[in-house]
Amino acid sequence: MFVFAAGGALSRDPAIDDPAVIELAGDIDSVERRAALTAAVELLDGAPEALERLRDPESAWRAYACALLADALGEDEDEA
Repeated sequence: MFVFAAGGALSRDPAIDDPAVIELAGDIDSVERRAALTAAVELLDGAPEALERLRDPESAWRAYACALLADALGEDEDEA
């Protein structure tokens, strides 16, 4: 959250290439988590283009971290 806040307004949406997303992705990275994400991606039923992007392990991992950050930011809004 501190890295995200340092990059500008907290009301902005995080992006997959945001420094805070990249930092979070590195912080939570593990072989087990990546394996679970890869398995979950294969179970998804969605747009072929989106699924193809998620089959790239690094893109999927950053997308996951981005979603976690967005969720955390949304929780802060709910508390306000």
